[in-house]
Amino acid sequence: TNDYIINFETQYTSISTLSDIKLNNVSLPGFASDLFDYDYVLPVGTKVLPEIAVVIGADAQTVDLQTNGVSGDAVITVTADDNVTKSIYTIHFSVEQSSVATLNQIMLDGVQLDNFESGIFEYNIELPIGTKTLPIVTTENGDEYQTVTQTTEGTDITIHVVAENGNGNDYVLHFNILKSINDALNMIYVGGEALSVEAEGFVTDNSFSSDLLEYNITLPVGSSFASLKFDYQAGDEYQTVDTLRSESSMSLKVTAEDVAYTRTYIVNVTVEKSDNAELLDLMLDGITISGFSFDKTEYNVDLAIGTTVIP
Repeated sequence: TNDYIINFETQYTSISTLSDIKLNNVSLPGFASDLFDYDYVLPVGTKVLPEIAVVIGADAQTVDLQTNGVSGDAVITVTADDNVTKSIYTIHFSVEQSSVATLNQIMLDGVQLDNFESGIFEYNIELPIGTKTLPIVTTENGDEYQTVTQTTEGTDITIHVVAENGNGNDYVLHFNILKSINDALNMIYVGGEALSVEAEGFVTDNSFSSDLLEYNITLPVGSSFASLKFDYQAGDEYQTVDTLRSESSMSLKVTAEDVAYTRTYIVNVTVEKSDNAELLDLMLDGITISGFSFDKTEYNVDLAIGTTVIP
């Protein structure tokens, strides 16, 4: 009798390299089985890693995958069938940062800025006469990753736009508040009456007109120019009016909000003089002289014998 003995020995492969690595079912760019380190930049705004899959290089390999988010390393450890030989593939993930440092729109009090273009960074904006406050400036950002701030200096507002990658642009808005050039009055008042040929308290050569700058008025006999009151109705709320009274005239200097525009109104005043040289009565010792008449200018008076004092 003979016994035959067969001894079996298992052969293990030492291959620990991969055939491919795929991201979202697309081969990792530049992959080579013997290249173990990769840099991969994900698109702007990526929040989730792509699906990572591997194609093993030999049967019975084991693969361990560890990830650390979109801005970390994915480490793929491949162990050969012999459970000794290992290969480690590392993918360094990063997310591309946005370089958008321009705005899509600028709004003033909610209204789009006229002629806005994202590539134009300076604007001159006129505001209406009487504007007291600058408009509220809001923006439509170029993307969600920008940082946008504002600073104000005088009547200039600067919008600072910083992209995610640190690039920046400044939009400068130069506001110019228009000033009134109205230097004309609406009316001048003399003694409480409008300067008019229909006035009752004085006589004037012309009724007031905003473009007529000089007037001549005559006051009744006995009037006092010194106590005569002058007033005016301004052409708008932005004017300043300076008055100057001389011996026989009143000047009103009107300066518009834009001080380059001025005009001066002059009212010349004459007080009428009486031409009455007649008496109402003529008395001697309190008694009307005999035969008195306002149009009789000469009288003969006989005084009593012995009179020594004229009555």
